[in-house]
Amino acid sequence: MRFALAVGTFLILVIHGVILYNQFSHKWEVHQIAYFNQAKAMAKGEAERASLEARGPRIEQTVVADFGETRVDRCITCHIAADDPRFSTYQQPLKTHPYSLAMGDVQKNGRWERRHKFSEFGCTVCHDGQGRGLSPKDAHGEDEYWPDPILGAAVQEHWRKDFVPMLKGKEYLEANCAQCHTGANFTGTPTVRKGMDLFYASNCYGCHRIEGLSDGTIGPDLTEVGRKFKIDYIYTRIKDPKSLLATSIMPVFNMLSDQDIKALVVFLKSRKGKNFSETEIQRYRARLAEGAEVVQATIKPVAINAATLVA
Repeated sequence: MRFALAVGTFLILVIHGVILYNQFSHKWEVHQIAYFNQAKAMAKGEAERASLEARGPRIEQTVVADFGETRVDRCITCHIAADDPRFSTYQQPLKTHPYSLAMGDVQKNGRWERRHKFSEFGCTVCHDGQGRGLSPKDAHGEDEYWPDPILGAAVQEHWRKDFVPMLKGKEYLEANCAQCHTGANFTGTPTVRKGMDLFYASNCYGCHRIEGLSDGTIGPDLTEVGRKFKIDYIYTRIKDPKSLLATSIMPVFNMLSDQDIKALVVFLKSRKGKNFSETEIQRYRARLAEGAEVVQATIKPVAINAATLVA
């Protein structure tokens, strides 16, 4: 009896020790210490080195009140080198966020300047994920109940395993770019444009309504489909509609390749209703412009699996 009591007490102490260790030992601290050590080794002067010496591990966050809701992004707690160009060859999370001419980044006096500064835009407005999370699983939105996992990177456990490879890729980020960059001549969202062309070429507009783009009434309204559903659901709904609803009347589009379906998913994920960067009058004008685009898009030939369709 005493032996059993001793063993039980020991196990309880071990369990509590593990819990306390996990509570007070964080991976983000390890990442920050590694960054400080590397940055100090790269420092070119005593002032820079002293500044790094004075810094210690802490939770970093950006609060962004624009873009529809207040966001608290703590991503830079782990991705602390995101804006340090010296870390461009490092592995995540200590890797510089890439610069992009298509996204408006420019070089001045030999240094890059971001059009989308982290202090103004944060991270999740482009990447999705859970900005307040401080563990990889939480921050990347891998929990099945989180509505916005990191686009093109995070995978939730319940997603169909055979579809997962097609749910990854930087192309998915274009869906969030299109929340602000809506111009027809914008070159940074080619996948969104391809998906929109396929939407017409495949006659999706005949069944589905998207405000300002189509007026179909047979199928569900897709005006805000990107806000309501994750990419796995949208992909499955196109690729294998009856697997989600046995009585679905939506046909299987065998002429579409996996890359075509991905483009459609990116386009549909970009359909979230309101545009962050526009006032009401600008939205009205945008709808008029989109209506004009519909006329052009419906007569534009689109290549699908080496065949050419004309809607």
